[in-house]
Amino acid sequence: MSVDPWPMIKDILTCLVGCTADNVVVINDLGDNLTNLSQKLETLMQHYGDVEREIGRAGGRELKDKNRVEGWQKRVREKAEAVKKILEKGNKETQQKCLGGHCPKNFCSSYKLGLTVLEEITKIENLTEEKKDFDLDFVEPQISPVDEIVEMQTFGLDLPFKEVCEYIESHSVGMVGIYGMGGVGKTALLKTIQKKFLEKNSFNLMFRIKLARDTSFSENQILENVQNKIRDTLNIHEDVWTNKSKKSRANLIRAELKSKTFLLLIDNVGPKLDLSEAGVPELDKSPGSKLVFTARSKDSLAKMKKVCRGIKPIEMKCLKLESALDLLKCSSDNVSNANEEIKRLAKDVAEECKGLPLALITVGKVMASKKNADEWRHAITQLQSYPSQFPGMAGDVFPKLKFSYDSLSGDVYRKCFLYCSLFPEEQKIRKRELVNLWIGESFIQKFADIFQARYKGADIIGNLERAYLLESGVSDDCVEMHDVIRDMALWLSCEEGKNEENVLVSQNADVIPALDLEKWANAERISLWGPTFENLSEIRSSRCKTLIIRETNLKELPGEFFQKSLQVLDLSHNEDLTKLPVEVGKLINLRHLDLSFTGINALPLEVRELKNLKTLLVDGTEMLIPKVVISQLLSLQIFSKDIRHPSNEKTLLEGLDCLKRLICLGIILTKYESIEYLLNSTKLQSCINNLTLADCSDLHQLNISSSSMIRMRTLEMLDIRSCSLEELKILPDDKGLYGCFKELSRVVIRKCPIKNLTWLIYARMLQTLELDDCNSVVEIIADDIVETEDETCQKIFSQLKRLDLSYLSSLHTICRQALSFPSLEKITVYECPRLRKLPFNSDSARTSLKEIRGKENWWNGLQWDEEVKKIFSSRFVKLAY
Repeated sequence: MSVDPWPMIKDILTCLVGCTADNVVVINDLGDNLTNLSQKLETLMQHYGDVEREIGRAGGRELKDKNRVEGWQKRVREKAEAVKKILEKGNKETQQKCLGGHCPKNFCSSYKLGLTVLEEITKIENLTEEKKDFDLDFVEPQISPVDEIVEMQTFGLDLPFKEVCEYIESHSVGMVGIYGMGGVGKTALLKTIQKKFLEKNSFNLMFRIKLARDTSFSENQILENVQNKIRDTLNIHEDVWTNKSKKSRANLIRAELKSKTFLLLIDNVGPKLDLSEAGVPELDKSPGSKLVFTARSKDSLAKMKKVCRGIKPIEMKCLKLESALDLLKCSSDNVSNANEEIKRLAKDVAEECKGLPLALITVGKVMASKKNADEWRHAITQLQSYPSQFPGMAGDVFPKLKFSYDSLSGDVYRKCFLYCSLFPEEQKIRKRELVNLWIGESFIQKFADIFQARYKGADIIGNLERAYLLESGVSDDCVEMHDVIRDMALWLSCEEGKNEENVLVSQNADVIPALDLEKWANAERISLWGPTFENLSEIRSSRCKTLIIRETNLKELPGEFFQKSLQVLDLSHNEDLTKLPVEVGKLINLRHLDLSFTGINALPLEVRELKNLKTLLVDGTEMLIPKVVISQLLSLQIFSKDIRHPSNEKTLLEGLDCLKRLICLGIILTKYESIEYLLNSTKLQSCINNLTLADCSDLHQLNISSSSMIRMRTLEMLDIRSCSLEELKILPDDKGLYGCFKELSRVVIRKCPIKNLTWLIYARMLQTLELDDCNSVVEIIADDIVETEDETCQKIFSQLKRLDLSYLSSLHTICRQALSFPSLEKITVYECPRLRKLPFNSDSARTSLKEIRGKENWWNGLQWDEEVKKIFSSRFVKLAY
């Protein structure tokens, strides 16, 4: 095939014609300009490092000008990456030195590169100057709900709190060691101390580090964990930190800390931790700095003497009866207003809890709804009947905590609770992920659609939270498990310690050789997490029903590992795992298979033998799934695949269409023929849950009948991105329009020339709407709809919580008529220059709206009624980027 040379010749001639004296200077000075650019970048990164260190010294306080500073930091990082590439290219160019008339092609390249270098020098200088325009002023953080919980949990601990604070403020004390049994309130006390000294701002730096209680971790692993957490607060740059030895990292930490006063709070110190090796300087030589730590045993205090010779030990003891009763009343608020009989019985309950705060709070939560004296008598009988068979935690704590477990309303709730212990310490447990596993285990069954299953899951989680057996997570979609509660759950799963090999959970591969491999062979449930797992060739389990292996460095699994007893197999988040052994076909009892975010690119044909499989999750993979495989999984109920594979798209839909039991489908489609197939399949419409349409260049118009939308009753998320879609229409038929989008809660549209979004008025459950880079959108809700349908107008966006609008150059109206937005919490507007009015009046979002985020010049240009502006001005958050 001949190649047209003209474009290259034209490019060269253009450069040669422009070969003026100035251009030659640009080329000749290229080397000096590259050096200048490198020096300018180094200066900018020094400023960047100064900013990070100042933020690290703030000890948790927030920046006043946070958006502006973070925007500058982001631009610096992006510019640094771009300039590094230019410098690499420039070094190669100058080494070749192919200039003048000898190589016109390289002459042209050098000239273009020279201009780019000059432009980048100016941009770097501008970023450096911009740093001078903002001050790093900090404000104290607002008290979060966590702090309020902490105050309740430290009830009755006034004396140790006062004692620790006095030691911290004393010049003669450098270290305080708080020790005591699990659940006694050590962690809560440490959090309260952190809060107090954040408010006082007494130290340059403050750290709080929580260490895992898994005793199988080696000293090196614990040391590395501590160093990384200190490094995060100090904001030591990655280039300086990466590939350094532990000793070098310790020296970096020591150098940063020596010249500052710091308060270091460490939770759950064990005998394996040596802080001097981590880089913490000797406190005897660092006047003003303090260390406060908690430990289960007083023996753990001895090794800390390397950091400070004088340690003030404080033993945390269980509460005395009066304080314990007050804490029980605080946790069970109906006691204070109850009759004298229940108050007397409540005192007996407090006595049975033996003053352990965690037990008092847990039992108090359970008793909060008990208003009959006989219920309290029954509670006392139950608490008294549990023997103390094991010393320490098992003997003193678990029998009391087990009362909450026994008080759960049914066996399903208890099984679901125990199952949570398969997640390791500190692990955030995603609710939807947990419910999927419960479905796989058949704890949740007999449901007609996915929503019934999720509603049941939500009810179970809610009951576990109210029983204080689970805790609310950092976000609404997560829960957490207190360490002591988790220990109790494992104890219960192992038949109260009588059958310790029943459940095995580990984050450390080193523990496997140390255990009798027969224990692994007899385990019913195995859960292995973390990068230390690289080889599982030694492990066998003839009776294992549940196998969870996550976030490891495993590259393969031995075929012998798969036994017929297996019912749940979760291999998600193992990026190095590239294939399944063919022995997977032997798992005839398997009900749940999660291969999400693995490196597996094809399912072996043997998977079609899994006739009992209910759930197959392959999100985040580029997996090829043969039609002959998927169509044979006749029990499949839930399938999710959110990564595109165009060559397999339509055949996959055809295979899924054969599955009569399928009730939940998540999929991404990139071809019009695939979308058309979905819209013509009654079966697939009835179970579609998450639908993404991406990079579909032949999708210009989408007409969906209202009957189709009514059939899509399980659709929760619709994501349309980088398509040619100009119009989406809902076509009415005899079924009407108001049953459409019954569960649709999230809509995302990006990089589409779509014009009409009025169909969103039928999404009555919509909670999140994101529009990005859609330059044809003029108004979101058409004016004629609002004028003609009063009832519809009242319900528009009634459930909307979050509205994100960005890069919508033509948008001038969200809705011309003011809407009530009763649920709206946050709206973000970015680069929407024509949007000059928001659809708010004095009744809009009075109680729920927390933030309106945007650039200051956009905010100042908005058209408001004075009364409305006064209401919303306090909710504006300025975006700096």
